[in-house]
Amino acid sequence: MERHHNYIAGKWVPPETADYYQSHNPACPSQVLGEFPRSGSVDVDAAVASAETARAIWNQTQAPQRAAILLRFSQLLLDAKTELARIITLEQGKALCESTGEVARAAAEAAFAAGEAVRLSGQTFPSERFLVLYRSAAGWRAGSHNTLELSDCKSGAKNRSGIGLRQHRCVETGLADTPVCGISHKPP
Repeated sequence: MERHHNYIAGKWVPPETADYYQSHNPACPSQVLGEFPRSGSVDVDAAVASAETARAIWNQTQAPQRAAILLRFSQLLLDAKTELARIITLEQGKALCESTGEVARAAAEAAFAAGEAVRLSGQTFPSERFLVLYRSAAGWRAGSHNTLELSDCKSGAKNRSGIGLRQHRCVETGLADTPVCGISHKPP
């Protein structure tokens, strides 16, 4: 059985709590899919600090580079579609065709967001005095979701062009028994 860790600041690190829980296949509850960290506040604080650092870097990334990154992400999803669909099915009990469609939709959303990244647009509003609007990344997201599609739709759309009128910060968590979707495709 594989033991997974938190992905913080570009590294896979064990939880500070040293505590883990097991994820089970809902179709076969005796099948353990893996052990996952029961992270504590120290882990969350480290993840938040790392996300803030990454956000500052992302803010300085030009729109064409953001588009290329999102397009590459879309391709990685398509390349791993079979593996990711199998993981979603094992973890959530969905039909394989539904899981495959979920991965394909996430890839399509990322590709769409890549196209939008280079198509900056906006509106001019009448004002009695001179106003300056600053564009900045909408924020960061950390944690896992119970569906790949939701993760991509929420984070890809908010970060595609770096435009946001307010900052959006949160640490997301999925259902306790569905963590593999958030960590299944480890970066090289």
